[in-house]
Amino acid sequence: MNNLVEFLQDIYHQGWQLWSENGQLLYDAPKDQSTDSILATLKQHKTDILQLLPNIDFQKTDGLPVAFPLTEAQKQFWFLDQLEENSRQAYIDQVCLQLEGIFNINAMEQAIQKIVERHEALRTRICSDGYFQEVLPSVEIKVPLIDFSNSLASGRESKITEWLEEEIQKPFDLSQAPLFRAYILKLEEKLHRLVLRIHHIINDGLSIEIILKEIAAFYSAQCEGKVCKLEPPMQFR
Repeated sequence: MNNLVEFLQDIYHQGWQLWSENGQLLYDAPKDQSTDSILATLKQHKTDILQLLPNIDFQKTDGLPVAFPLTEAQKQFWFLDQLEENSRQAYIDQVCLQLEGIFNINAMEQAIQKIVERHEALRTRICSDGYFQEVLPSVEIKVPLIDFSNSLASGRESKITEWLEEEIQKPFDLSQAPLFRAYILKLEEKLHRLVLRIHHIINDGLSIEIILKEIAAFYSAQCEGKVCKLEPPMQFR
């Protein structure tokens, strides 16, 4: 039986999710992994596994993903995402913030990375079955710089609007974290715009206003070479 526990913990660490429902053993497997041998073992030991599942601590190893069920609201967003492919952008919040003065792109990228490290929601992906969400131990954020400074001032806003409309049509893959994107638009040497996009499925309780406030605090600290001390964040599970 100990070998079976080790097997279950091992496949969990590989990205598998197992749970029982109405006496059935259900699973979510990584897309890039061969599953035949693992499925054969699961089938062979199904009865024992169903008895073991409630008593195994899959989350005891540090640095590994933590999985827990979706809320009812999240289940609805997941269902709508699967059903309405052409209207996925309706479930995405977007905000633009004007930044005036000398701008430090590296400090901004580091500030946003700090926010991702603080908030589990920004490191969350949705398992492909629509039952579980998984908080990854770390997610690396890249903040692209989109340069509009060479555009004539008279036509710049129309080009930015066109870019935003194209960008908002790009859906999130809910099975891939982060479900959050950040961009910097360069309008002039001392005029930039921060664009944030976040999917509603991870936005339950974590508002863009909170994110913006904390980004500003971390950005200022990075620029001044100081340590930003904020209260521990509230995690929403």
